[in-house]
Amino acid sequence: MTFEFSTKDGRTKATVTVQLEDGIAMRTGMQIVDKCSEYGKGIYIARDDNPDLRVDAKSIMQVVMLAATRGTKLHIEVEGDDESAETMTLMLASAFTGTDSYNLDFGRYL
Repeated sequence: MTFEFSTKDGRTKATVTVQLEDGIAMRTGMQIVDKCSEYGKGIYIARDDNPDLRVDAKSIMQVVMLAATRGTKLHIEVEGDDESAETMTLMLASAFTGTDSYNLDFGRYL
């Protein structure tokens, strides 16, 4: 798993390339939204080729609107610079770089 990771200005950020075979389809998007909804602060995702389109990772409609297929480069931004923000960022980055769209591996960072 390869991605860029940083913490600055009260935000934890990562840049990752989607490796999921089916990209972020509806089922995958729901898994992401469900996990992000457990976090008490904001989580945002943007495509590298359209950084102005920053979506709320807690909204299924917005996540699917990204149309992120395999190979799409995404920027993840999690509010907070504490351990829980870093954990959420690493968890999302690892989910996007996995290969199984139906069984996202959130467990290794919980």
